[in-house]
Amino acid sequence: MNPLCQVTIPGKIMLAGEYSVLTGGRALACAVNRYMRVTLSSADAPGIHIQSDLWKDDTVTLLADQNPNSLPSYMQPAFLSVRRAQELVPMAAKDCHLTIQCDYPSSYGLGSSSALYLGIITAFFRAHDIQESPLKAARDLQQSSQNFASGYDIWTQQTGGIVVYSHDQVQSLTPDCDSYFSVFVGGEGASTAQIVPTTYDWLLKQDKLQELSRYNELLISLGTTLMAKYDEDIELEFFTVMRKQQTILASSPAANRFILELMELPGAFVNWATKTTGAGGEDAILVFGRAPRRLPAESKLEELGWRRLSVSIATTGALSS
Repeated sequence: MNPLCQVTIPGKIMLAGEYSVLTGGRALACAVNRYMRVTLSSADAPGIHIQSDLWKDDTVTLLADQNPNSLPSYMQPAFLSVRRAQELVPMAAKDCHLTIQCDYPSSYGLGSSSALYLGIITAFFRAHDIQESPLKAARDLQQSSQNFASGYDIWTQQTGGIVVYSHDQVQSLTPDCDSYFSVFVGGEGASTAQIVPTTYDWLLKQDKLQELSRYNELLISLGTTLMAKYDEDIELEFFTVMRKQQTILASSPAANRFILELMELPGAFVNWATKTTGAGGEDAILVFGRAPRRLPAESKLEELGWRRLSVSIATTGALSS
């Protein structure tokens, strides 16, 4: 096998904007230093060959006359992405080998699916000197696989750092502090394809989407101000709005039972605040606030079996070599 291109994509975390971003609202998100690496190589045998630590099997092969939908569901996105990339890059060989390495499991909710789409499309583009940005193609691929997808994750992972996403555009922010929130993992994860449409439908039926969107916009405005320069009064307002936002989601299909326990702790949404990242469910849990004041929430999460994930903001987005 002859390596043609390797793409490294950071993970992502949504800080605010879940569900309202699906209707054109903004999202506040950041890239983090957990990575997926996609390596595209020539193949010595017919077919698309993929070796991935996203599944337990050895290298899986899909021949030209086989349908990716005949494979287990967790394998389909990778092979569908390759087929789409080959359509977009006609000069690409139909026989190829990909190695996909990810240093975090999908249950963390750090964007393994969006990293996969972006990584595979970018690898084919760069290996064949396609100068066009892979962003639109990756987003279109994501939306064809996930009906409820805004593209904020792909744009965040491509750009790096902390960004405000809106309508396929990003505004990069320069945070004053790299440690204003901690990330905890340990839940069962949340299937985006299942939880997002269910929760979105619930928000519509309960007439809560507009209210949630209003709180999200406030969180984004307050959060960007707070990250630019710490202010205790703005922090308290930020925490108060987050409690209102989380109270809505606490009754929805996206509710996280561990968040509900944290909400009952003394000092919750006064000294610190908490939420899940992205779709909700048992994805990663975020705890906001200055480090010493976060301790009660962090200790409770550890008591509940969650563990702190050592991450920092990835200032650089997707890279190819």
